[in-house]
Amino acid sequence: GSVCSCELMAGMLMSAGEDGTIKWWDVISQNLVWTELQAHRGPIWDVKADVGAGSHRKGEHLFTVSSDSTIKVWDCCRNQRFEEASPMKCLQVLRGHRPGSEVWCVDVDASNIFSGGRDGLVKVWDR
Repeated sequence: GSVCSCELMAGMLMSAGEDGTIKWWDVISQNLVWTELQAHRGPIWDVKADVGAGSHRKGEHLFTVSSDSTIKVWDCCRNQRFEEASPMKCLQVLRGHRPGSEVWCVDVDASNIFSGGRDGLVKVWDR
């Protein structure tokens, strides 16, 4: 499917697409190393990496938004072997945009998650 958004994170390029998957690309080898299937139940419009907050290190978390009206917070275990198990774990699913309205964009800072959707709302979430 089409790529809707990309984000660089700890030597990996994360791409999100219309097929609802998140793909991990090794920047140096340019090889696809992991595909997270069914990350969302619809196209993923935006993906952002963590900027770090408090004890969190930059690049530990990934944030995705989708046509399924959700924002997902992912833990990315970069030291894991890709062939053994998923390097991603969904930590939280944020719901607050109107059901059936696509969430178009996400951004993060040290203490907040920001999202904007087709419902005309901009939401600010505490981290």
